[in-house]
Amino acid sequence: MKIGIITHYLHYGYGGVLQNFALQTVLKRLGHDPITLRSAVVPKVAILRRVRNFLSKYVHLLLGKDIKSITAKQDEFISANTERFVKKYINFTKPCGNQSEFRERAVEEKCDVLLVGSDQIWRAHFAYCE
Repeated sequence: MKIGIITHYLHYGYGGVLQNFALQTVLKRLGHDPITLRSAVVPKVAILRRVRNFLSKYVHLLLGKDIKSITAKQDEFISANTERFVKKYINFTKPCGNQSEFRERAVEEKCDVLLVGSDQIWRAHFAYCE
């Protein structure tokens, strides 16, 4: 059976990437053909987190406090490695930017069923299918 997995944006979070990998692995072992319907949209929370971290960093610097946050270069390194893992181990579609594109990808891939791969997609600030 062809199973389309709908999950949150696969990029920054190791947990989400590993969850998707594990789900695809189990589905394959059960004899299914899974594919992740990949979101092209960075969740609003990721953008807001970057802004908050940027502001927090400079407030701490102004106050003379030592900060232990990761640098932009470190973030880029982590993201590149995460993306490399996704490309190597996760079967996914072309990026989907809205509900219509998610439907199109599911039809293109001839999915028999759609499976929600993460409870995170129900959270309001992860709403990329508006």
